Amino acid sequence: MVPQIDIHQVLGQIGLRYTPQQWQVDAPAGRLEIQNATDTLDIQYTPGQLTIDQTQAFADEGLRAPIEFMRHQAALAAEAAANGTASTAAWGQRFLHIEKGDPTKQYVSRYAAEQRQFRPTLVPGPFSVHIHYQPGSVQIYVDVQPPRVEEQVQPVRVALTPERVHAYAAQPPELQISSPPVGALIDMRK
Repeated sequence: MVPQIDIHQVLGQIGLRYTPQQWQVDAPAGRLEIQNATDTLDIQYTPGQLTIDQTQAFADEGLRAPIEFMRHQAALAAEAAANGTASTAAWGQRFLHIEKGDPTKQYVSRYAAEQRQFRPTLVPGPFSVHIHYQPGSVQIYVDVQPPRVEEQVQPVRVALTPERVHAYAAQPPELQISSPPVGALIDMRK
């Protein structure tokens, strides 16, 4: 008999477990704050001033304010009284010295020589209205405030989990060697 060995072999198997890489990107929103201060606008206006003085024009037409009219009439009356007194005194002197000539004829005809003459005039007189204009002014002040900008950038967070290949023995190799039973190996016939 020929001795036999029984060999039983199971090949090993390698298992691979693959984990792909993973990127994790976290980009939080930044913060932007804009504050715009109030601008200031200031306008100062001085109006123009127009002055029209018609006092002389009204006076030329005989129109005066009551107090001014009374003063004017009082001045005319005082002048007329002074002229009348002077005239009466002069005629009195002439009549006092009648020896120098008889003034009676001249005294009676004195009003004939004092005829009023008519002279056409412009009423009111030229340049009797006085006009004065002082122009106004506008001053503009602007105070511009720059805007205040505050920004806060958040950093981007990047996380990388690298890929992995994990090898494991899916089935370990086996080798079984078995021999026949000892009695089978010994020849008993001899």
